[in-house]
Amino acid sequence: MRTKWLEESKIVNGEFKPAFKDWSLLVAGWTLLIEILEEVKKVLLADWNDINFVIGTNPEEMIEIKFDQQTQDIEKGLEIYMNNLISSNSIIRRYGLRRVPYYWGFKDTTHIYYMVAPPWVRLLVVSSKLN
Repeated sequence: MRTKWLEESKIVNGEFKPAFKDWSLLVAGWTLLIEILEEVKKVLLADWNDINFVIGTNPEEMIEIKFDQQTQDIEKGLEIYMNNLISSNSIIRRYGLRRVPYYWGFKDTTHIYYMVAPPWVRLLVVSSKLN
């Protein structure tokens, strides 16, 4: 009786369809992440080849970009550039990268950090920047 009831309930409810956008094609793991890193690095090298920067990933699969902080002029220009990059670059849009607000323009004594997250990484809500 239970088996019959389960089969009938499948017919009534229909096939399962998730309510959110399907990111299964993007969740390819490190292979896609490495491809994203290479393309973002090419874009940054084309525009900022005179400034030292390091691009890589962290254990949460977010992409970290660390620029050397040399002068205040670079800091202001870099902030404007990165905001335009995240909002209008075709590579960023193609991969669905999002900025991580609490590490967007984070500064320490020698570096400026920018962090972007691929669509499969869940972001935590933080009310202010970390110090």
